[in-house]
Amino acid sequence: MLASLRSRASSWVVKILFGFLVLSFAVWGIGDIFRSPGQDTVIASVGDIDIRSREFTTQLNRQIQGLNKAIGMELTDEQLRSMGLVDGILDNLIERSLFDAAAADLGLSVSNELVRDRILSTKEFKDEDDRFSEFKFRRTLIESGYNEESYMVSLRQELSRIQLIDSIEAGVILPETILKPLTIYRWEKRAVDRVTINAEDIPGFDSPEEALVRAYYEENPDSFQSPEYRSVTMIRLAAKDLANKISIAEEVLAQTYEERIDGYSSPSRRRLEQIHLENEKDIKRAAEALAKDENKGRKFLEMAEEITGKSGQTLNLGWNLREDLPDEIVEEVFALEEGDVSAPLKSPFGWHIIRVTGVEEESIQPFEEVKEEIREELAAEEALDALYEIIKQIEDEFAGGASLEKVADNLDLEVTRLKAIDAKGNNAEGETIADLPGEKFTGMVFRTGEGEQADLVESEDDGFYVLRVDKIMPPGLIPLEKIHHKVVDAWRREQQQQSAKAQAILITDRVKAGEDITAVAGDLGLKVEASEPFTRDGTDTIPPKLTIEIFASNIGHMGMAETKNGFVVARVARIEAGDTASNDEETLQMQNSLMGSLGSDLITQFAAELRGHYKISVNKRALDDIL
Repeated sequence: MLASLRSRASSWVVKILFGFLVLSFAVWGIGDIFRSPGQDTVIASVGDIDIRSREFTTQLNRQIQGLNKAIGMELTDEQLRSMGLVDGILDNLIERSLFDAAAADLGLSVSNELVRDRILSTKEFKDEDDRFSEFKFRRTLIESGYNEESYMVSLRQELSRIQLIDSIEAGVILPETILKPLTIYRWEKRAVDRVTINAEDIPGFDSPEEALVRAYYEENPDSFQSPEYRSVTMIRLAAKDLANKISIAEEVLAQTYEERIDGYSSPSRRRLEQIHLENEKDIKRAAEALAKDENKGRKFLEMAEEITGKSGQTLNLGWNLREDLPDEIVEEVFALEEGDVSAPLKSPFGWHIIRVTGVEEESIQPFEEVKEEIREELAAEEALDALYEIIKQIEDEFAGGASLEKVADNLDLEVTRLKAIDAKGNNAEGETIADLPGEKFTGMVFRTGEGEQADLVESEDDGFYVLRVDKIMPPGLIPLEKIHHKVVDAWRREQQQQSAKAQAILITDRVKAGEDITAVAGDLGLKVEASEPFTRDGTDTIPPKLTIEIFASNIGHMGMAETKNGFVVARVARIEAGDTASNDEETLQMQNSLMGSLGSDLITQFAAELRGHYKISVNKRALDDIL
């Protein structure tokens, strides 16, 4: 079904309409049938522009759906308000309307050609071959809550806003007095003599006394806490579990194959290019031009563009079924072989010369090839019906007061027990529990009280589950004997890190006192490495905090910083002034970034001025009614 719609969406009739630059979407049959139901009230106004509830709720619902999916739970109205989501969306709509009002007052207009080009280039309206698709355009329009009129108005307003904003940003000029010192600052470099101390290489902490281990455990109880665990009992069933037990008779499979034969058939189709002109005289001249000897080696589509003045995107018709072509020319086109070029053909849309660039004849998948696919589909359909009946029986059982275990026993369903699960879906050993029924399951577990049974929930595998929290085990200190090795490891890492810090302090102090850094490092079995010059962007071997200190200091300065694996000590060895003549590409990027920032500041100031120029009113009652 979808494949058929997609192929129709690429029909050459639509190409011709765009070739005529027809912008009235009514010819596509969109009209007003896409208007969303329900009252569309005014929730705010900016000057003469109304902000309506439908647009607000569309944006709000998108944001809510994204948030609910991200956090695995549904947010309440109060939570939405406290997060500033409602105010943020309304403020965005108001600011957009301010620019729309300003653009209208300035008389900014958008040509039909610009609208046409924007539609044709919109990614969401293109098919798999990167061509405009009427079907995808229609579907996107519906999903976005637009009809023909509202979409065209919205698009023209957007393009007008872009013109206005571009005109503001175009006036931004970055003075050389700002750019030059910033470039020098940006490309200044420092080189250091570096000593890296890896804490894990420091020996002497492999066998601590038991008293030290216990003392460390008792002094750091927060490091050895277990999370909250819950024990859960649940009934869970998926359609696939039932489908595996369903047998489908051979004759039913064969009958279904015959009923669905169209779905296993690939109709004959042709990939086409065309020259399209309005009158016979012009099309004959085009045919004569194609036949000339000097044009024999030229590409058909290239000549089609030259003759018609239309784009290749319009003249390349892609794959077409018989029903995609006008009845008057379909037989002649489908009689052509791959590579053939037709004589001039007349249709209700004008005159055409068609070139066939691909041929696919009708084919049908044999029954044996698709038999298992049919079996799986029918079994899945029966399984869903059976699952629905089981759900009704479960609800009836619960309504009668049966326990979860009793329901499972009466309906011959399996009971699953989780002895311990934390909020991350791990068990008491810290291992991920496999095959949980969906990403929202743990959220449901931790929203259910001890001894309570949650409502029956549809799972993501075409099934359901219903759970009961049997026991809540609060966080607590894990007994030392269960994590003794972890406590020893933590104690060892801390002692090694402290030792690494002591060495870093020793090196820093001795070098500051006048000793040679290489000699001091050698006394501790360490070596000095000379770094390559680096900018304020830093380097992987120097922590950001130490990089800042290095660029704030002179040659000879000593600094130290903690790293993930120990400590690093660095002495500033060399300073290189920033070169304004090098790094042209990155300097240009920095210049563009600064100009973008200045442009954004101007737009923000302009928006603030517009707020004072246009009257803004908000219908709080209508807004509350929506929520």
